[in-house]
Amino acid sequence: MEGKEVTAHFSFKGEYDITLTTFNKGGYATLTKTVTVEKDDPSNCTGNYQLLTNCSSKTWTLAQEAGALVVGPNLDEVWWQSSSQDLEDRFCLFNDKYIFDSNGNYTYDNQGDFYADTDGNGNIFPPELGLTPGCHPSTDWPDNFKDWDSGTHKFTITESTITVSGQGAYIGLYKVGTSSEVDKPQSSVTYNILELSADRMVIYTDYGGLVWKMTLTSSE
Repeated sequence: MEGKEVTAHFSFKGEYDITLTTFNKGGYATLTKTVTVEKDDPSNCTGNYQLLTNCSSKTWTLAQEAGALVVGPNLDEVWWQSSSQDLEDRFCLFNDKYIFDSNGNYTYDNQGDFYADTDGNGNIFPPELGLTPGCHPSTDWPDNFKDWDSGTHKFTITESTITVSGQGAYIGLYKVGTSSEVDKPQSSVTYNILELSADRMVIYTDYGGLVWKMTLTSSE
């Protein structure tokens, strides 16, 4: 006697373990099989997901321009913004790669170096970092901050937000958290989307009187 046919839908390519269970008056039996999905479902890659990943993989960097980083009391006023000179002075920040793929993976690649940032008074932040402000090789990360180093994480995106998840995951500046500036690696950070096109992304965090805005671009 045949049972009902069941259809399963998998949005992304990969291997999936499926457990089938059959029942009769004498009990039940289970069977687990591995199903391989060869291709992503193209119908699931639309809107912001498509713009961010190109339905495969897309690499973003901070925009190579003045104003790629902005902080102010709101989106319209500026206390400080990165300058053209910062492209050289903070080369170890502007060479970072932020890679998003259609499987929901987010890879942060700092190219082997990082920028030790400061607070509003020019002091190293967080203080426990114990480094001079400026560019350093990745080997200089203290043990309790190593989660801010290069790594592979996950992401989710909606019409209005993008979240990177995984200990130490962030975009742009390590100190910019979801609801405040942070002094240690976070398990996730959520950014608001101000603009997203195929080659330009503007995201921001709003702490109520303090807004960080970051502009990224992609040539892919």
